[in-house]
Amino acid sequence: MFFSDVSYRSAGTWNPPCGVEPDGSPVAAVALAGTWDYSQDTPTGGSWSPSASAFTFGCRHTALAKCVEMGYKPWASFNGKSLQKYHQACTRLIRADYCGNGRPWTLNGRLINLYDGIGLQGDTEGWLFEAEWTDKGARCISTKRLNDLKNLLGVLDLCVTLKENLLCGAKSDFSSGTLLMDEYAGLNVLGINL
Repeated sequence: MFFSDVSYRSAGTWNPPCGVEPDGSPVAAVALAGTWDYSQDTPTGGSWSPSASAFTFGCRHTALAKCVEMGYKPWASFNGKSLQKYHQACTRLIRADYCGNGRPWTLNGRLINLYDGIGLQGDTEGWLFEAEWTDKGARCISTKRLNDLKNLLGVLDLCVTLKENLLCGAKSDFSSGTLLMDEYAGLNVLGINL
């Protein structure tokens, strides 16, 4: 695959920048061209910037690396489509960065199924539909998921631009700008099935 063990030397000691696995081995990383803005609640939060001279290590178990492992290699193409924007949309989806401002709304333990309209990832589950995604964040969100966010997580105004959409999730939306869609398995939180 495209992952390598990476270490840096500091004060005579080699250190793995991605940490270590439970067995003590270094967490592997994949080198990705360009950089990401790690700020939150900013217009550029979570955004990717291309660069011919700078790169980012995507540590395994993080959104950058998970999206590569799912097949969205930003340097590659699939069925004639560049995967760069698909990779970026995937990082937004994995982190539940609905607003595209770098702020994650991820729930630990939530199982998700993501799929696209180019045939790289297919819809393999019949779970609760969540949202449509572009490289800028969620394009629309299901009413059920929006209500979950408002009621259980205290999110009063998720995004100015993100509105609930009763038709969100139509497969035809892949032809009008949606890159990825996802659905989630129910998760019992505080006795309430999400």
